[in-house]
Amino acid sequence: MRAKFVNNILRGVIPYDVATKTRDKPLTANQIREIFTRHVKDLDNNVLGWNELKAAFSELGASYPDFRVDRALVFADPNGDGLIASDYEMDELVCYAWLDGVEEIEWCFD
Repeated sequence: MRAKFVNNILRGVIPYDVATKTRDKPLTANQIREIFTRHVKDLDNNVLGWNELKAAFSELGASYPDFRVDRALVFADPNGDGLIASDYEMDELVCYAWLDGVEEIEWCFD
């Protein structure tokens, strides 16, 4: 079910979140992905850690980036290692950032 949810996000089917409403034009999922990718420090392993995530959420305009990082890791890091290290985890992170941390939206999982 989550794969359909992620695919809908990446295709732009699901509307933008509260965090992007402060911008002149809402960010797309790909733009959000690019922001996270810019903050990758470990280019060999393509891994985002806590500090990189905080910097990315700050760039996205999060009011409380520390809180957003903690919630994002709960949402997007199923193995609990504290890193965003796979394509699946990056997709989940983009979903979290785009939807402002809403963990379950029933109509996305149909």
